[in-house]
Amino acid sequence: MNPYTTFIALLVGSLLLFVGIRTKKWPILVVALFPLGLVAFNMYLLITGR
Repeated sequence: MNPYTTFIALLVGSLLLFVGIRTKKWPILVVALFPLGLVAFNMYLLITGR
């Protein structure tokens, strides 16, 4: 994944997480975990160098 896609996924995930916490709606939180998990996995691969 290129850095721009990672950054956009981080922005979208953070925004959805914020909205989900403010409105206390669980489906939004579940959807927000997908882009944030993708970013976390990408950072893991970047750090370990695979």
